[in-house]
Amino acid sequence: MSLVDARAAKPRIVLWEQIVLGLVLFGYYLVVDSFHSAARRAAADAHGKAIFDLERSLHLDIEKTLNDWLSPHVVLRTIANYEYAYTYILSAIAALIFLLWRHPEIYRRARTSFVLVTGIGVTCFWLFPTTPPRMLPGNTFFDTVTHGHTFGSWGSFMVAGANELAAMPSLHMGWALWVSVVLAWAGVRGWLQVLSAVHVLVTLFVILSTANHYLLDAVAAFVLVAAADRVALWIHPPWEGAIVPAPDAFFLHVEETGEPQIVGGLVIYEYAEGEPSLEAIRRVVAGELERLPRFTQRIVQPGRWRRPRWVPAPPLDWSWHVFSRQVADRAGINAAVAELAAERFPRDRPLWRIALLEQPDGHRAFVILMHHAIADGIGTVIQALNLLRPRVELPTPPRQPTALQTGLATAVGFAQLATDGGNPKPLGQPSGRRAFATAGLPMSAVKQAAAGRRVTDLVLALTAGAVADVHPELIERAGGRLRVAVPLMVRAPGDAAEGNATAAVMVDLPLRAAPTEELYDEIATRTARLRTPTRALASRWVMAHLLRCFPEPMVGWFARTVYGGRFFNGIVSNMPGPTQQLTMADVVMAEVYPVLPLAPGAPFVLGALSWNGVLGVGLATDPALVDADRVSAAIVARLDAVALSPRPAPAASGTAPAASPVRPRTATEAARADS
Repeated sequence: MSLVDARAAKPRIVLWEQIVLGLVLFGYYLVVDSFHSAARRAAADAHGKAIFDLERSLHLDIEKTLNDWLSPHVVLRTIANYEYAYTYILSAIAALIFLLWRHPEIYRRARTSFVLVTGIGVTCFWLFPTTPPRMLPGNTFFDTVTHGHTFGSWGSFMVAGANELAAMPSLHMGWALWVSVVLAWAGVRGWLQVLSAVHVLVTLFVILSTANHYLLDAVAAFVLVAAADRVALWIHPPWEGAIVPAPDAFFLHVEETGEPQIVGGLVIYEYAEGEPSLEAIRRVVAGELERLPRFTQRIVQPGRWRRPRWVPAPPLDWSWHVFSRQVADRAGINAAVAELAAERFPRDRPLWRIALLEQPDGHRAFVILMHHAIADGIGTVIQALNLLRPRVELPTPPRQPTALQTGLATAVGFAQLATDGGNPKPLGQPSGRRAFATAGLPMSAVKQAAAGRRVTDLVLALTAGAVADVHPELIERAGGRLRVAVPLMVRAPGDAAEGNATAAVMVDLPLRAAPTEELYDEIATRTARLRTPTRALASRWVMAHLLRCFPEPMVGWFARTVYGGRFFNGIVSNMPGPTQQLTMADVVMAEVYPVLPLAPGAPFVLGALSWNGVLGVGLATDPALVDADRVSAAIVARLDAVALSPRPAPAASGTAPAASPVRPRTATEAARADS
């Protein structure tokens, strides 16, 4: 499956996690089952006698009548023994597999109710041991179990040492009832539901006629299943589309600091007659909604202690989601992007917008914006590609490591993160304002300046040098060190475009007005951590797995604490894009620039996106601390200087010499020349 075609319609259920949960539940049962003592048996006998006496006082003691009827029928009582030993287990396992296969959307709710029924039932066995009727001292019941020696039942060698003081409540009855309930949740009708209902009635007859349970045990099972159903419904309401994964909900909590978390991209169209109209863009988006599930969903927060969820949204308000705005010039485009990206999206509708920006001369641009909870930068690119033609796919990640390799690498990553330390000095007091600027860097010049080394290192060097050039006052304020968060993609092959599949690694950049080549060499030695996935895997494990173990208020506190100026001064992200010319609504896209959100207290974020031979740089800043226009211009000037005096790329003997210097063109010039 390509990344473009991946879907998020069905919740992702990790099989090994379900197996581990089942083993934990079974282990709990074994622990309780291991309790054997004379005092425990005496208490169980007293509890069993009390239940039986209560039934007789209420004229509900039908167990003896049914047992007397069954005992002379050898074949029937043997069948009853086997039904008692196996069908409740097999039916429950079959129901879980069926839901996992055909109805994953309700699997978590069913699993939760099953865990509650079983866990509470086993706890009752521990706190309220109860002797079954057939084992009561002085009883006159015919013990079909011990007389039948049913293979796998209490009367056989397989479970000879097991604790039988587990009558209240009847898990046999509870599991049979649970199967019928979850089949009803799944909307199952016809023969399967009839079969399940028959199984419930047969189980009720069997547990009473074999004298394994009292009638009140079955009543208790019914109450237990009903209570578990209510609790599971509270935890997993029927309207839930899916729980917002922890890495995505992270940015909902970050936004509570007042810094909107909006990602997207700015597209400058090639100037030509017939540029796309507002109606044309709406038609394109409407035609791709099936490929963009989050475009028709909204987020709800059921309560302070509940996980946020994706739910179906009302019909789209196209006038809000796709709209136009008049701008005076290119500076007006950047100002409009900064303003729109600084707006907090309301939660009563899908979290995306597209603005068509129109200049008086008829030239147009558009900006597509999504909440960070929908996707990370790469995910946003993948989703945007659905709106463009021809359809293209970004390269999928290489073959994934084994589970053992991933586990070992994650453990190493935790050790590395624990020793990284060193919080940066703040660059100043945030103003809450937002500015945006762009720079188009021809990839030919970028690769020439990189001289065969990592482009990300060059982007980091250009960024650090440009900030130092424009804001020398920050050099002393930051102590000559600029700490940036560098997002790394940990997206696996076949992952859906929706969701955040990146992890950030911190890198300290030298902040001084030195030549780019000097900064480049120094940074290249510091970014070795970007070449190994250990830190990224550890960071990703915390986001994707550990945070799920904590209540939502604690997750929110964690997100607001670790993400921002206390731990880094800014964000620099370098992302891959398509290598060919694309169109939207049949009009050529000349320039494309990423739009990324500021982190709380961190005054700049730079996104670099390679697109059809141009590295488009989008820079968002707090203008009180970092001048976006001047820094972006300084980045272009520094690349120009490096390209005019390149160093040869490190290569084996016999390699052709480096190409002659090429002065950077603007993105528009590059696109027109290539076309």
